[in-house]
Amino acid sequence: MKDSIDPPLLISEINLEGGSKDLDLATLKINKQKTKIPLGQGVVWREKFDPPIAFSANDACVLSLRKKRSTWKILKTNDADISIHYKDISRVVSDGKREYVKSENGVKIIIGFSPNSAVQSSDDLKPTTEDILENCPRMRILVIGKSGVGKSSLIKEAFGVQDVKTSDYGAGQATIGREFESNQNGRFVLHDSQGFEPGETKNWETVKTFIQERDKQPELKDKLHAIWLCIAIPTSGGRVLETATEELLHLKSEGKLGKVPIIAAFTKYDTFLAHTRKSILDNPALKGQDANVLAKSELEKLCAEPIRKILQSNGPTGDAFQSGRDVPWVAVTTNKRPEYRGMLSQLITLTRAHVGEHVGGDASTVTAMAQRVDPQDKINETIKKRYWRSLAASPNFPGHTLEKCLHVIHDDIVAVWNFEDPSCLLSSKQFRQSMMDMADDLDVRDAPDPNNAFAAASAVVGPIASILTSLSGPAALIVLPVALGAVALVNWAHDTYERSHVVLQRFMAYIVDVTLVLQNLFLLVSERHEPASNLLIEVAIAAYKDSPMKTLSRAEIQKYDRDANLKTRMDGDSALETVAKLVKKYSITAVEVAELSKEIPHIDAVTTG
Repeated sequence: MKDSIDPPLLISEINLEGGSKDLDLATLKINKQKTKIPLGQGVVWREKFDPPIAFSANDACVLSLRKKRSTWKILKTNDADISIHYKDISRVVSDGKREYVKSENGVKIIIGFSPNSAVQSSDDLKPTTEDILENCPRMRILVIGKSGVGKSSLIKEAFGVQDVKTSDYGAGQATIGREFESNQNGRFVLHDSQGFEPGETKNWETVKTFIQERDKQPELKDKLHAIWLCIAIPTSGGRVLETATEELLHLKSEGKLGKVPIIAAFTKYDTFLAHTRKSILDNPALKGQDANVLAKSELEKLCAEPIRKILQSNGPTGDAFQSGRDVPWVAVTTNKRPEYRGMLSQLITLTRAHVGEHVGGDASTVTAMAQRVDPQDKINETIKKRYWRSLAASPNFPGHTLEKCLHVIHDDIVAVWNFEDPSCLLSSKQFRQSMMDMADDLDVRDAPDPNNAFAAASAVVGPIASILTSLSGPAALIVLPVALGAVALVNWAHDTYERSHVVLQRFMAYIVDVTLVLQNLFLLVSERHEPASNLLIEVAIAAYKDSPMKTLSRAEIQKYDRDANLKTRMDGDSALETVAKLVKKYSITAVEVAELSKEIPHIDAVTTG
């Protein structure tokens, strides 16, 4: 079958934001086809296309903006023609995104695409995540809490962003209805609500109505997927739950808020723990007690017990999880010290479990994509969904080149990791070629004994720290063993897919390599909220090559292939299990990320050292 070249992109809608006071007429022109874009609510000009408009590589696409003329300068037109280039958009679409954003002439242009626009590697091969993102492109979360409880810090740490911007959909809308987004992470959208003050009812009614109306939305992407109820842990007595908060919990336990899970996040645990330590020092009766144990005991009384009493007041809670009427809780802090990082990871784990159980598996998958706390959670998601399930027995693979087969697997893995990658480097031909070149190397010489005790964390951080330290040394001239853009496509990638020993080993090696290289990259960028760059990707690849993980994984892959009989090999399930075992064995936790990040030189020291 012939591989498709430059497939058409399907434009499903266009939105123009800003400049509404000056803008008089907007027209989208593709060749000779012209479509006027009407003014919608507020400051947004919007048009949806059903069926979508096809935009091919050879088409001329121009957005014409006619601005209002000045009565004093009648001869000046103030018009603007903005060119839309196929190559710019295809790079965005190939990264799994559904929107192309461009700002020019004071107008923000947002072009949406049909999921079928994904730049596919062939006519009938497409990433598994494509259907998931069509159904649910973003995790939609509502955060409730008073000002000062740490909502903004929690969102920034959980989703790995430094800013969250609002999209204004019209004057007069309540704040809770506005969508807050970040250019650094397009896989979540935030709704924010102020907390409930004593005796206050208006905001309570607004929140209740918003939750119930979102629950009635027919499409998963428009529903609320999770609610974080943020409450600062009290350190000086006082009431933990306001009356309106209690009413919210009553309605949840009665099933009147729909299926959306509510997770209570008791914030500022580090402050509470410090207060507990001081109490131990000041109170002789507490002398010798462990501060962490005492703090957790106090949390049970102060925070968990009031919630438990409310839930139990509405009947038995034995099947609360299955019914979706329970309200799990977790203490959290955005303090970056490693001993606290597990709390943030626990919040993500609780949220994902409840979203998956009560809202839908696709929403849970997108939650895994959106979070930027726990690399193990991302690896577990790829294992659970089996994005590489076509590994050894796909009826679609025969007839396609190995490059095309690996292309769709690569896209799925990159989509789950969801790095901030504005230049789409991880989906670039250069990065793919680098990974295929690595998979071509099945050499297991000098591999450590796989039976010896092995610490993934130390194997990860050692080579990274060594490379970055060398790069930042005075007058150091270091040439990384890989340079993106300088790698020629290996010959075997051009071969047609066929089930064989070598093909299976290369497929398995490719999946393990990409996953663990991306784990290295996660370690480099996550704690500092940095975007992917050529240098960081090269360091991630080089460090993986220098670690024992590569040769150990090759040894275990070859052992699997030697031991597997023909039936096992053709079935492919056991190959999947081997891949899953390897990536899980070499994965690191959120706590380890925080610990290891302290040992890694900051990239500024590398680039300016």
